[in-house]
Formats: sequence, C-alpha cells, structure tokens
Amino acid sequence: MFVIRGHDVEEFVGIVRRYGADAAGVRAMVDAANQKPEIARMQIAHACGTCQLRVA
Repeated sequence: MFVIRGHDVEEFVGIVRRYGADAAGVRAMVDAANQKPEIARMQIAHACGTCQLRVA
C-alpha cells in the first residue's frame, strides 16, 4: 500500500526550499497549489458514500 508519510512531505518541502520549485521539477505542482480549487469541497463530499457519511 502506497501512502505519503509526514517525513516524506517534510523532505519534499525542504528540497523545494533549498533548490526552488523549478530546480526540483515541481513548478506545475506549486502553481496548481496556489490556485483556487476547481471543485468545491461540498462537491467532493458528495462524490462517494464514505465522504457523505463524514458530511452527515
């Protein structure tokens, strides 16, 4: 099972901080993160049964 662990995210942030998004090859990800979501949280909540249980 593949998952993202906290230390993975911390390492990724450190690499981007040291070398920049362009050098790390993640400029598109940074640009996407800086935009408003294309799908509202409410719409995501209604995408599956598990999410609907959490909203209820």
